[in-house]
Amino acid sequence: MASQGAVTYFLNQWQGGDLDAGEKVLCEIYADLEVMARQLLGRGDYRFTLEAGDLIHETLTRLMGDSVTWNNREHYFALMAKTMRRVLVDQARHRNRQKRGGEAFKVTFNEEQHGDGSETYHLLDLDQALLELKALDARQCKVAELRLFLGLTIHEIADVLSLSTRTINTEWRMAKAWLTGKLQGSV
Repeated sequence: MASQGAVTYFLNQWQGGDLDAGEKVLCEIYADLEVMARQLLGRGDYRFTLEAGDLIHETLTRLMGDSVTWNNREHYFALMAKTMRRVLVDQARHRNRQKRGGEAFKVTFNEEQHGDGSETYHLLDLDQALLELKALDARQCKVAELRLFLGLTIHEIADVLSLSTRTINTEWRMAKAWLTGKLQGSV
């Protein structure tokens, strides 16, 4: 994962008007974004027509088009996860409209790589559940987005959010339990 100091430094320079710093930010994080996008698109039953590079490009295009101000690396990755989620949700909605409500995309709480089983849910249902979770606990929602949409590990999320791994692990377990309950209709 790109170093926290370098990304924050280049983001600050970019915010100050140094356009070259924007390219340096992308150079610092592109490899990480590509790994994250490949993991995300490789999980679950997406059947998306997007490739990892396309997902990254669309995400960055939307971020640039929104004239967003980034405060630091944490904020940047949070916006990246949220925007990547929006891209996938928009694609799922578009595909559902084309199929007149047919097959919905699914996302897997793929813990195979993290060690505790997996559950598969429709992406649009997950999106709605995340909106509700955000109203209840914004930090848990942010942890879930970083975990599910960027595929970050507990240690990486702790680094991005400048929190302990113990805190992130607790927040993820609580968010996952709440989301699972919500998506199974018991919350």
